[in-house]
Amino acid sequence: MHSIIAYKNGIFKKIGDEEFNSLIRFSIIDFTDPSEAELKTFLDRIEFDVSYTDFILSKNEIPCIVHKGDFLYIVFGTSISKNKQLGTAPLIIVLYKGFIILIHKEHIKPLSDLLDEIQTDTSRLVKLSISNILYQILADINDDFVAIVDKLGNEIEITEERLVKFHDQNDVKRVYSLRKTLLFFKSVLRRNNNVVAMIIREETLRQFIKDTSNYSPLYNSINQLINLVDFYREMLTEVMQIYEGALANRLNEIMKYFGVIASIFLWPVLVSSIYGMNFKYIPLASHIYGFYIMLGIMVVGALITLAIFKKKKWL
Repeated sequence: MHSIIAYKNGIFKKIGDEEFNSLIRFSIIDFTDPSEAELKTFLDRIEFDVSYTDFILSKNEIPCIVHKGDFLYIVFGTSISKNKQLGTAPLIIVLYKGFIILIHKEHIKPLSDLLDEIQTDTSRLVKLSISNILYQILADINDDFVAIVDKLGNEIEITEERLVKFHDQNDVKRVYSLRKTLLFFKSVLRRNNNVVAMIIREETLRQFIKDTSNYSPLYNSINQLINLVDFYREMLTEVMQIYEGALANRLNEIMKYFGVIASIFLWPVLVSSIYGMNFKYIPLASHIYGFYIMLGIMVVGALITLAIFKKKKWL
């Protein structure tokens, strides 16, 4: 499935395949999970070398930038939400002549929002050029990462408070899930930053991206976001350390009470075990109140042990 947003008569407008012709020299073509045949058919219409179709559709999910002949191939990492789970997915961008070809398998919200926006309002595009449209696509994707990471930061703070207070296993699982998500985000963001850095410094790319003045702030923004992701990952590590410390303290408290109970029962066990031996003569064995005397010794011994524990503040 694909859509064509062509620049005609001073505005961007979505057009059908039948309206697309050789006179249109500036347009954005957005492919969602295209088949090889669909992509080849369209590339052939814009006189693109279809022998590169396999290369373009290769399952490369690592952000990169490659100059191939008369086109520029870019893979940029994006954030996605699927089945209420956060993840990442690649966006393939091909710059060829006056065309920006976008290929992605998953729905990318900041991209679709931007494509809808420019059809009614192009004020965010400082200049209608390939360079500025590409910049806005990359910047909006990064802004989406920023918004998601900010939400994760708020969730981390709430989860931290709940985990320390209630020791809920669901919160433990959520912490591990958040750490995994942030790890994936960091990996993608670092490679995205490498792509932006190459756009800034590689002179060979100037035939495709003539104006790079906006890309330095984008590079700095991604760097700051990477640092923020690192900070939240460290927070999660500290949360788990606090949780494990709280669990250890709780276990120590439980073991302490078990020790106290065992010590209290030490006197009764000791006395009863002595009188359970098969000696012929045992003190008070034949005494009329022998049972009650031994029972009293057991109780007094237990109370003395309990008093010692309280005096030492072990209870």
